[in-house]
Amino acid sequence: MERTFVAPVDERQVLEILNGDIRTQQEPRPRIVRLYLSSTVGDVDLERERLHSDVFPVLSRLSFEYGLQFHLIDLQSGVPLSLLYEHATLELVSQEVALCQQLTVGPSLVTILAQKYGRRPLPTCIPARVWQHIATSADHVYAECGRDVVTRAYRLDENAVPPMYFLQSKEDILSDIQEAASDGIGEEQMVTLDWPHVELLIGRAVRAATASVVKERSARLSLLMSLGEAELSQGVFLCKDDPNKHVFWLKRFLISLKQQMLKEPSVAQQYLDTISTMRTGRQRLDIDVEAQKLLNSLRDDKMTTKYVGLEKSNIYKYDLRWITGGVDPGQNKLHREYLDNFTKDALKCLVDCLHRNFAAYEQQVGDTLYQEVLCHIHDMKTKCQNVNDRHGIVDKIERYLLSENPGYPLVVHGSLGSGKSAMTGKAVARLREKFGNSVSIVLRSIEATASSRNVRQLLRGICLQLHHLFCPSEPEVNIADTYRDLLTQLPHYLSLARPDHPLYLVLDGLDHLRPTHGALNLEWLPLSLPASVHMVVVTSEEPVFRCFPELQHRLNGSEKFVEVPELNAVECKVLTEAMLCKHDRTLTEEQMEAFLDTAELCATPQFITLSVQHVLKHWSSWQDANDLRIPATSRDIVFSVFERVERRFGWQYVNHALGYVTASRHGLSEPELLDILSCDEKIMDELSLRVSLPRRRFPFLLWSELRQSLGSLLVFSGVDNSCVLRWCSCLVEDAARDRYLTRAVKRDRHSALADFFLGKWSGKAKPFRCKQRVEDGILATDSSEDRGIMLQPLCFGESPDSVGVSAMNEASKSAMNEASTSAMNEANRSAIQEASVSAMTEASKSALYGTSTSAMKGTSTSAMYEASGSELNKVSTSAMHEACMSAVNETTANAMDKARASESKRYNLRKLNELPYQLVESGRLEEIRRSLLSDYSWMLTKIRACGVAALIADFDPLVPSLPQVMEECHVSEELRLLRDTLLLASPSLRQNSEHLSAELLTRLLPLVRNDQAHERSRLHNLIKASRDTTVSSLTPLACPFRTAGQHVMSKLRSHSQAVTCLALKVVPGSRDPLQCGAYQSLVLVSGSNDRTARYWDPFSGDMEQMLEGHQSPVTCLDLDKTGELCVTGDEQGVLRVWTVKTGVCEAVMTGHSGRVNDLCVLSHSHRTVSVGQDGTVRFWNTDLVSSGLGKELFKLESPVQASSNHDNSLHSIVLSCDESRLYTGGASGEVAVWGQLSGELQTVLQFHTAAVSGLAAVTGRPNQVVSGSHDRAIALWDTSRPQRPITIFRGHTAPVSGVTVDDSRHRIFSCALDSTVRVWDISTAAKLLVVTVDYQPLAVLKGVNGRYALTALSDGTVTALDLDADPYCSAPRCHRGRTTALVAQGNTVISGSQDGGVFERSLLHDGGGYGETVRSSLNCDSPVRALSLLSHSGDDEPLAFLSAHASGKMHHWQRVKTDGAAPDTTTKHAAWTNVRTFIKHRKPVNALLQLQARVAVTSSDDSTSLIWDIWSGQVLSRLIGHRAPLTASALCRPNNGGITLVVTASKDGTANAYDITATLDDVINESSATSSQSSPTAEHLVIADVRPVFQLRPVHSSPLSAVTASADGTSIFTATTGGELSSWSSTDGSPLHSHTCQFPVTFLCPLGDLLAIGDTQTCIKVCRSLATLEDPVASVMPEDGITAFTCGQSSDGSSSSSSSSSSASGSFVAWGNKHGQVHCALLRHGNEAPLQLECIRPARPTQPAGSSTALSAIPITSFASTGTSSNAPLTSSDATSSVGRQTVHQHAVDASQLNQLQRSPAATTAMVDPAANRSPRSKVAQAPGGTVSPASAFRIHRDHRGDYDDDDDVDGRDGQEASTPCDYVHKQYAGSSRSNRVPSTLDATRAEPAVMTMSSRDEDAEPGESTPHHCNAAISSANDDVISADKPPTDKAFADGPGCSPELNPGDEKRGGEAGPAANQHAGSKACILL
Repeated sequence: MERTFVAPVDERQVLEILNGDIRTQQEPRPRIVRLYLSSTVGDVDLERERLHSDVFPVLSRLSFEYGLQFHLIDLQSGVPLSLLYEHATLELVSQEVALCQQLTVGPSLVTILAQKYGRRPLPTCIPARVWQHIATSADHVYAECGRDVVTRAYRLDENAVPPMYFLQSKEDILSDIQEAASDGIGEEQMVTLDWPHVELLIGRAVRAATASVVKERSARLSLLMSLGEAELSQGVFLCKDDPNKHVFWLKRFLISLKQQMLKEPSVAQQYLDTISTMRTGRQRLDIDVEAQKLLNSLRDDKMTTKYVGLEKSNIYKYDLRWITGGVDPGQNKLHREYLDNFTKDALKCLVDCLHRNFAAYEQQVGDTLYQEVLCHIHDMKTKCQNVNDRHGIVDKIERYLLSENPGYPLVVHGSLGSGKSAMTGKAVARLREKFGNSVSIVLRSIEATASSRNVRQLLRGICLQLHHLFCPSEPEVNIADTYRDLLTQLPHYLSLARPDHPLYLVLDGLDHLRPTHGALNLEWLPLSLPASVHMVVVTSEEPVFRCFPELQHRLNGSEKFVEVPELNAVECKVLTEAMLCKHDRTLTEEQMEAFLDTAELCATPQFITLSVQHVLKHWSSWQDANDLRIPATSRDIVFSVFERVERRFGWQYVNHALGYVTASRHGLSEPELLDILSCDEKIMDELSLRVSLPRRRFPFLLWSELRQSLGSLLVFSGVDNSCVLRWCSCLVEDAARDRYLTRAVKRDRHSALADFFLGKWSGKAKPFRCKQRVEDGILATDSSEDRGIMLQPLCFGESPDSVGVSAMNEASKSAMNEASTSAMNEANRSAIQEASVSAMTEASKSALYGTSTSAMKGTSTSAMYEASGSELNKVSTSAMHEACMSAVNETTANAMDKARASESKRYNLRKLNELPYQLVESGRLEEIRRSLLSDYSWMLTKIRACGVAALIADFDPLVPSLPQVMEECHVSEELRLLRDTLLLASPSLRQNSEHLSAELLTRLLPLVRNDQAHERSRLHNLIKASRDTTVSSLTPLACPFRTAGQHVMSKLRSHSQAVTCLALKVVPGSRDPLQCGAYQSLVLVSGSNDRTARYWDPFSGDMEQMLEGHQSPVTCLDLDKTGELCVTGDEQGVLRVWTVKTGVCEAVMTGHSGRVNDLCVLSHSHRTVSVGQDGTVRFWNTDLVSSGLGKELFKLESPVQASSNHDNSLHSIVLSCDESRLYTGGASGEVAVWGQLSGELQTVLQFHTAAVSGLAAVTGRPNQVVSGSHDRAIALWDTSRPQRPITIFRGHTAPVSGVTVDDSRHRIFSCALDSTVRVWDISTAAKLLVVTVDYQPLAVLKGVNGRYALTALSDGTVTALDLDADPYCSAPRCHRGRTTALVAQGNTVISGSQDGGVFERSLLHDGGGYGETVRSSLNCDSPVRALSLLSHSGDDEPLAFLSAHASGKMHHWQRVKTDGAAPDTTTKHAAWTNVRTFIKHRKPVNALLQLQARVAVTSSDDSTSLIWDIWSGQVLSRLIGHRAPLTASALCRPNNGGITLVVTASKDGTANAYDITATLDDVINESSATSSQSSPTAEHLVIADVRPVFQLRPVHSSPLSAVTASADGTSIFTATTGGELSSWSSTDGSPLHSHTCQFPVTFLCPLGDLLAIGDTQTCIKVCRSLATLEDPVASVMPEDGITAFTCGQSSDGSSSSSSSSSSASGSFVAWGNKHGQVHCALLRHGNEAPLQLECIRPARPTQPAGSSTALSAIPITSFASTGTSSNAPLTSSDATSSVGRQTVHQHAVDASQLNQLQRSPAATTAMVDPAANRSPRSKVAQAPGGTVSPASAFRIHRDHRGDYDDDDDVDGRDGQEASTPCDYVHKQYAGSSRSNRVPSTLDATRAEPAVMTMSSRDEDAEPGESTPHHCNAAISSANDDVISADKPPTDKAFADGPGCSPELNPGDEKRGGEAGPAANQHAGSKACILL
């Protein structure tokens, strides 16, 4: 791999890359520090140990701080180089050094070159011209081994260019020696030698011959070079850039070393190159003079600046005197000091290099998008190099690119490896050359990166790049994150292209997409392009990839396709010769001919390239072509490479190593792979038997040799901020998976990877059985050892490496002690301080990463006291402390600031992305549920680092898209709820990950079942962790968010038009055991109006196969019992027989003259029966093995004769459960019964008045069938009694489209065009459930176990419904119009709405927990625009408030006691009375401001503000100066006692500040002169116009939307609709600060010393100032918009704060939304105690403490909006208002009436019975015993149609409010199962209050039939018992009301949803309580 120097990236280069400039010289840069350690063996072992123990751990930890991966390459560690499997040692080390230069961010090479030249391996190849000199050298050269041995060791290969002599393999050389010795022509003494000795003798001979006869310097050097010089030659002399930037030399010189050879030869030979010679008959060691000459040349010339070596600053020289025994720091102080200085210098130079290079790297790499785009450009550029146009393919592509507005994409297709990508890249390069940077090209080579293979990430990356190209000024936050949102966003970005800025989109390799989200269906690919957009897609033709057939189906026209053909014979030969030439190789004529004969079968460029790289270049000229094995396909070539490395390295090692790479999700880095191999006991046992290892860790050397043997099959790639090894292509990956990841070992491989990423053995000793070879065999003993496995924290900065920290501490202590001691021994007392400070500073710098300041102080002090003893005084100690700490703090701060500059780069992305995948694939499902997906820390970190979409994707393998075959366990249910919760919260979490705590709390708390043990609930544990978080948050109260657990589970999307039919079969099978659930298979097929049928994977939700062939919409289909055969019918009367999983059409059947309406497959007889519009029943042969497949057997005619009055068409058909009968449904409403075998008409069932659209057989009851009709009725029949249906089920308001029977629970599922799915009880005929869906359901199927149902919807989706779900409605009580005004005081919030209603709410439950309780309500005559509190009681209960309205009026409301007395501090929960109405404004009042108890300010659309005297009702002053409507106002009253200002904001873009101090003084004076609150009789105040004292005008002239003032009154804040936020001085209006938001700000409100801001993005932020707006204290994202906003301080003191902030504990924000709801969020600081939210379900109105009669002042009715004025006080008299067609009766009763109600049932009837008030349309619930709870309140609601809400719609809203602002009854249950929710009796003596809203009946309905327009009926009591009207009764005592099914008298028919004659007598006069 060649390395190209990368210049720093500037804005111009970034724009070029994002524009798709394929000419760029930039290359992707991975985030890795790859350091090569070069040294000799034996002489520098102590230095190497110091580096490994004290330097490299520090460098590793610092790399992690920077978000880099550290990889040390030390080939001398572990095993000796002589144990390599091949000879290519010099090539191996050169390639490793080159790789370090190419990949590293920091230092690339550090060498310890002393006085030893090192090992010189045998040259692997010798040029033929040089070999001639060597072979003919003198005989004495070959005295030791013989000339024949040397000449046979090398063999001429003429296929090399130029010809070379190559060293034969070890086995061949030893075999030749044995053979020569046996023939008597060799040296017999060499037969007994092993390979190391043979290699030594051959090497001496070759080197001696080279030295004597080879004169050329370069040739001699290449043959005599040592490993060390090869490393330095590549790392320094051949370096592409300046080596001084990343290469360092630690040079040690032992003085008088050569002289020691005479004194201590055995010791000195470790530090010098020696040679064994024979002198005087004795063998002795001498200095290798030749090696020393080469060393001197390298050390003194080449490595210095005399040559091209290093600068002096990169060379650290150490002169050391020799002592007896060599280098011994334990015995010699100077040697010890040398090692300390060596360690210090090594750490300093490497750390400084990393700092320096990382700063440059940050400028080079750009952001993530830049690197992603650069990878695709680089891949495309590589593919099209040295490629010429073939057959004009490039010209055709170029013509399309140059065409004007083609409107369609161009498809470039061909066989796999045919050169499609190269041709496309060449055309793109031509386009760039022609137009330069005036066009934008978006390139995606899908195979290039892991993220682009995921269609969601691919689309998001494209949208992000288009965003930067066409709208760079807009925020990136607008870009969607979910797949469905991206589908709609991509066309928007494509439409931004224009003629002067065209767009070219190139998508290469569609077939490499992963099948997630149905990517291979190409639903996401736009086939109709806007103007100025061109798109080229490249895909393979192979059907297995599915993309090309899909494109052929969706695109018509040959001009839209360009085929790339295979190579012809001439092209194959030319390309082969060119590729061989690049490798300096050729072939003999016979070899070339043999290869070309094979290439004809697979003549593709890919096959030629792989053949040359891995086969042909290894062929030698002496090999016979007939003996060579030539792979026939590209896949066979890959397998041949695998076989070769298996023979060379052993099957087990290769199988495990490559199996781990294949099992990884995106690849493995080399450090990761070495760690995993080190923990593999099988590999380590095999290696330990072969060689003695210093530690039980796999050596890098062996892996390096295997990697290089694989060649280009393994490539480095940047993934997850790391450099990983992955397979080069999908072809290779698939081959490796088939070979090394078989089912037998798959789980083991994934489990090992999971253990690694879990950190199971990080920093721990792993036990093992130590195996050693002994004479008798193998001895095994138990042992354990730390393998040095890297730690796996979630974030590297938060979990430092403890090993690295320990090493750094030890290094710092040692260095400081030694340096201090040396300084004191060599200097006098006056110099001690200076030397010590210097030494301590340098030592501290060496330990600056991981040692705290306090540790440094202690270490420094200890070191200095030990060194200097009593001579070191306190002054010097202090001075050294200061100097040391200064240096440490300065360097540490500098390093750590740089390391933490980018927070996202320090996350352990490798663990975050790999661990969930590995746990799932290894089958450790429980572990991933327990450890990850229920772990708050994991979830938060994953969202921060990867985004919420990545976290949700982790759930996909665990949560099925469709229901499982068997009932899921509770754990799976929890995961589904958690996954759905994250889906709902994803918009908020995309904005701010810190919202996770609040989102989980508010969405999960309502889902925790009361009857479950919380300690066993993972959801509860997750909630607890969310509570305990230390992150500041806004925690919503009373659950303002939608919760999971809705009826709609999931949707399958692929069809482009309405889904018309479904078929589902359960087939016994063997599902993947790694998946959860039962071992059965689901086969699901759907048909659609898009003329296709589709086969689905029910677990992943992906479309598996498309059944194409129909020319008209598919109308019906069915499966046989095996699920392998499917029959479909269409509108043209054509039927087709399919093999489901292959998509092959087996037969086409015609015969119907019109539409095929339905069909049924008779599996036992291999026949299919169809019914059609032509009125016939036709039988077909669908036996796949029969010769008569597809033939019509016979037909039957409809029992109804066609006429002008009768339609004889047949619409439905079903087979009876015993398969003896066929039932058909006709257009006239008849159901015909036929004999299945004979075809005889048995009977006709008559009841329906319209077409029978659906039939379903009842299992176990052969005579029974269910029919659904367009007359909206459903009938249950018994053919033995055909006169009338057994039961009739009514309730649908539109034609029924489908029915099915749930046999397990005896229920009927029905769907209709009223967009509902209903569930009926067969036995009782009761309607159990109504689910409303978004679109019309056209078909319904029951799930496997009855809990689920599948529906085919008109929007093209297949929707799965959970019929046991408990949907939770979040609104406790809502206005009928949008909330428009809010005001808060203490624990109370008062809200006003568009419908004129005003609600008073309490934030606290009676028990003190947070929630919401509605206390009272009232109605006004016009929409409420603003509210303001006037007074409150001692416990912050409001006593009076003002309301401003769209009519221009302002109302004064006040609490009144029951005796009419004025309000006081004891007036709690009293009724509100309208005291006064203020009328002055001509237009709506938009803002209302209270100045003091008597004075208020109103601001109106008439551009004026009025100051009112509330007591007298007069206007005191008028604030003028604006020329446009006013939008907001604020009071600014400085704490220091300055003037009082009123600031008003206007749509004219200005804010005026008015001084109203004088006006307030006059009011205060007048108030003191007045003895009572009665209005003055004289007009003592005159209206005066007040002009502004200064005006605030923001820079941008957008209308002002909000204004407020700081708590201390020193600043004024304004906001505009353009998003501009400004702060101003309240003294003179001068600007202080300005900030532009991404979205318009609509609300501002002070919150203590904080500022709360709400914008149109529905985001509320709490900030300390405008400067910190992007880093808020807390924020929250409401789901349904913000229409009103306020802040307050709760008076509850349960939450204590330790913060010093003045913001009081219990601060909250409240907001209203478009649905009329009001929600609150409590601000909790990060240092406060966790919230105690026992229940977040809405609280019900409860009885205040005291006596039950205290409720007498509460109105018993909440008033509906009447549109009339209600200024009069509320009284106990009856009030009647007309509401549409009905009458609402409003009652208010006092305490005596309530007591009477409790005592007398008759009185109850008189008070609340609708009949008593002559209104038969309203009914009131009556409890057993005739009592009504005192706290009962009744309310009838209306929807936008003027009709009353349908209780059938309650369960169908999925917990969401509809577009109508109406109230919903909250269905809440105390238990977890429906059987526990329905009490059998109701205790009439129970004293808890209850709320009841009653259903009404439609006068136009049939007798005994429930109307679809009636209110929700529920009884809700204080102890959370709920009785809902949509649940069937279980006790006869409550079975006489609408919706029940009482017992019938003989002869009476039973009707679902009606009560029968007896009950009808009481309709409208007697209440019904449904349990």
